[in-house]
Amino acid sequence: MGRKFGMTDFVNPSKIDGDLVAHLVGLTGGGADYTFDATAIVSVMRTP
Repeated sequence: MGRKFGMTDFVNPSKIDGDLVAHLVGLTGGGADYTFDATAIVSVMRTP
């Protein structure tokens, strides 16, 4: 359903080894224009 609305990538943090932020920077080539957190966990939203 996400791809129907323009989603290009999906990342499940439990499947990532190491630093999630570094993974996302590598995946996007430097950063994303828009991201969505579907967990509603404050600590996830504030990950540096």
